Amino acid sequence: MLFKRTMQIFGPIRFLVLLKLLFCMPILAAAQTGPVSGTVLDDQGKPVSGASVIIKGAATGTNTNEEGVFSINAAKGSVLVFLT
Repeated sequence: MLFKRTMQIFGPIRFLVLLKLLFCMPILAAAQTGPVSGTVLDDQGKPVSGASVIIKGAATGTNTNEEGVFSINAAKGSVLVFLT
């Protein structure tokens, strides 16, 4: 019933385009991630090597290098947690 009604309203070609767009939505949402990089410093402004940088609520993380630099892929709006 719903399929027939949709076909009547949109027509077969428009229905296929609409269906394709619906299947592409999760891909577009997943594409909103990107690299986040920075340097972890202590209270005196010195780089912290070996500090853990994790994404809050996720199992993703990384460590800083000898100069305290890190890079991690995170979704927009993610919260990073730094553990020394």
